Amino acid sequence: DILFFDNTNKLVHLHQNTTPMSEALLSSLVPIAYAVEVRAGVSRQFGIGLGAVLKLPADLPNPQ
Repeated sequence: DILFFDNTNKLVHLHQNTTPMSEALLSSLVPIAYAVEVRAGVSRQFGIGLGAVLKLPADLPNPQ
């Protein structure tokens, strides 16, 4: 799964069950600040969907 988060850390798009090591281009369709890749099926397993919020460490640099 590839999860795409905007600059407010909100999940704005996701691709589920992507193929590891694939060279296929998978777009977020909208501007994003972060892309997070997790094992296939994790987003469905944990009920992660659009609007979910990514919690990051406070000392992580802003992606501006």
